Amino acid sequence: MKKSLIIFACILAAIFMTGCSSTKKTNVKTYVMPCSDCVKADDAIRVWASGTSDSETTARKKAMMSASADLAALLEKNVERITEEYTSVLNNGENGLSKSYLNEQSKITVKKTISGANIVCDEWVNKENGQYTNYIVLELKLNTFIDSFIEEVKKDSEQQLNKELLQELFEKNVKNNME
Repeated sequence: MKKSLIIFACILAAIFMTGCSSTKKTNVKTYVMPCSDCVKADDAIRVWASGTSDSETTARKKAMMSASADLAALLEKNVERITEEYTSVLNNGENGLSKSYLNEQSKITVKKTISGANIVCDEWVNKENGQYTNYIVLELKLNTFIDSFIEEVKKDSEQQLNKELLQELFEKNVKNNME
C-alpha cells in the first residue's frame, strides 16, 4: 500500500512539474483602430464610425450614415437633459420657455446641424479580400449647435435664451457623457 502511494505521489509530482515547464509564451499584438485617437475633444462632440464594402463609395456612405446616426443620438440624448435643467433653472427666477417647445426646436436643430459636421479623421484600409473599410471621426462644434439652436428658437419666439447658461449646461453634459 505504501509502495503504491509513493508511486502515485511521484506520478502526480511529475505531472505538475511537466505542466508548469511546458507553458509557452505567446506574442500578443495590440491592434489600434484607425482614427480612435481623434475621438476626444474639449470644444466639440466627436463620434467614430466605420463602413466596409467592396466599393469605396459605399464604404464611405456606410461610415457617414453610421457616424451621423451616432451623432444625432448623442445630441438628442444630451439636449433632453439640458432642456430639463435649463427650464428648471429659469423657472426658479425668470420666465422660461416650455420644455416641450425647447425639445421640439432642438430636434429641428439636430437635423440641420448634423449636415454641417466636419470629418476630422479619415482613414482607409484595403483588405486582402477586396473589401474597403473607411474609418472616420465626425465632429460638431458645441458653439455651432448652440448658435443654431438659439436661431431656431428666435424664429418662433420673442423670448431670449441665455446663451451662457446653455453653453455651460451643454459642455457639462457632453463632458460627463464622453468620460
